Amino acid sequence: MIIDNFMNKYNIKRYILILITIFLLSFIFSILTFLAEHKINPNFSIDNVVWWWLGTISTVGYGDIVPVTPLGKFFASFVILSSIIFIAIGVMQINNLFIVLTHKNELGLVKVFHKEHILIINNSYLTNYFIDIVAELFPYNKIYVFAMNKTSTANKRIEYIQGNPIIIEDLERANIIDTSLCIILPSNEVRIPDLYSILILSQIERISRDIKTLIVLNDRNRQLLDTLNNIKKLNINHVIIYEDEIYNKNISKQKTIIKNVIADLTSTNKNIS
Repeated sequence: MIIDNFMNKYNIKRYILILITIFLLSFIFSILTFLAEHKINPNFSIDNVVWWWLGTISTVGYGDIVPVTPLGKFFASFVILSSIIFIAIGVMQINNLFIVLTHKNELGLVKVFHKEHILIINNSYLTNYFIDIVAELFPYNKIYVFAMNKTSTANKRIEYIQGNPIIIEDLERANIIDTSLCIILPSNEVRIPDLYSILILSQIERISRDIKTLIVLNDRNRQLLDTLNNIKKLNINHVIIYEDEIYNKNISKQKTIIKNVIADLTSTNKNIS
């Protein structure tokens, strides 16, 4: 299924069909070359003509076996031309595919195939702060930042996924079902970040109730407390913390609190918020 989607998306089936056609035409012309040569040219035995054809279509052309009759040279010229086209199309398609995939990867549009990765959702002033904590806690896990716009970070382990986290298709492209941990931060790209975070959480719930999710809110007045309590009752794999529960401590205690919350969330099924 994945291979079929990949091949359809990049028109690879069409190029494969073209290459197979050229390949078969080249082989047919090599047979015609053999028929024109084998009675006159002793070098053109069945095994030698296969060797000659492989050397020609790969554009190596050793020159140890060559046609000598006019008709043999005529057919051989088509083998040579088809070989050039075969290699040119193959190299061009591979090169184009690498360019497209590299460009899509830079834009964060490539589907994630990693498993047990860490997904940090939303651009936030807390993003780099949580990246540092997660990178320390999970030194061998792949870390992705999933947001509508690219986040700048000095950490080379971080890759970017562009998309809208409230869209199911984008969450599936981020392979959220196989994450070890999902962290939802208050977005700086929307007017009501806490409500946006709750919408994201509800979409994650629709995909799976087993995704371990840490949601950070900046609702100091607890205006959404009732809603959040209802969400917390829905799934014990969700932990909700508030910014002021962290930032009224010194820096050392801040990181200790977050590390303990993440460690408990990823190691047990208990909600400790």
